[in-house]
Amino acid sequence: MVKARNLLAVYMGVVLLAPNLPTLADEASDLRSLKQDIEALKAGQQQIGQDLSAIKQLLQSLRKSQQRPQPVEDVDLVMDVAKEPFKGDANAPLTLVEMTDFQCPFCGRHANSVLPQILKNYVATGKLKYVVRDFPLPFHKNAKQAAAAAHCAESQGKYWEMHNLLFENQKALDTEHLSGYAAQLGLDTKAFNTCLEGKEAAQKVAANQAAGNKAGVTGTPTMFLGRTQAGGKVKITKRITGAQPYAVFQQTIDAMLTAKGGGAFPEAAQPQKEKAGS
Repeated sequence: MVKARNLLAVYMGVVLLAPNLPTLADEASDLRSLKQDIEALKAGQQQIGQDLSAIKQLLQSLRKSQQRPQPVEDVDLVMDVAKEPFKGDANAPLTLVEMTDFQCPFCGRHANSVLPQILKNYVATGKLKYVVRDFPLPFHKNAKQAAAAAHCAESQGKYWEMHNLLFENQKALDTEHLSGYAAQLGLDTKAFNTCLEGKEAAQKVAANQAAGNKAGVTGTPTMFLGRTQAGGKVKITKRITGAQPYAVFQQTIDAMLTAKGGGAFPEAAQPQKEKAGS
């Protein structure tokens, strides 16, 4: 009898608990899901932290890239300009090399407003030799042809005259106008046009551009200032970036002239003949 009552009690307990068994199972499942959600949230937070760090680094990098370079920077390189057109005394103690683009408005500003002062105060006085090299920018469609035209004029002794005309007429640098400038300067137009259509002048432009790339030029005008050396070489120590006012050139050139060894032409250097309509 007692045994029967015990069995009955067990049975009743099972009956009473049975409705709650699925709920307990669900709660266990929910707990597991909650733990998984928490772990996923932690992982997501870590990823967000990493993404924010990457964004911060990118923004810092963009800020640095957008910062304007210093107008005058120290550099250390040697440039060979023996075959380039120049103005001034070949024996001048300093040489200023301009990387230019005839279609570049900033180069035009320099050529028309700053260069005349440099020529008057430093080139004409024998302190500075001024050299021009080509660096036509890829988005200026007539720049390469204009540079070639200057060299074609150079072959007839009129580089600087053509140089000046091109900068005075930067919006008219197509082939027809270039031929017109040659006629205006009294050049042999047939020889000029043959030169312009040939490879020699174009190859010289390309060589200058390659030298500019090697020297780290990315835009125009870019100037390199250094001490004149033998064999048409220049020991470059300063880079002047952009169309800077005359005062920047004055300060930089004067500082180098008054520095040790700045006022005398190097003994090893040999006089060179002034070139191309200087």
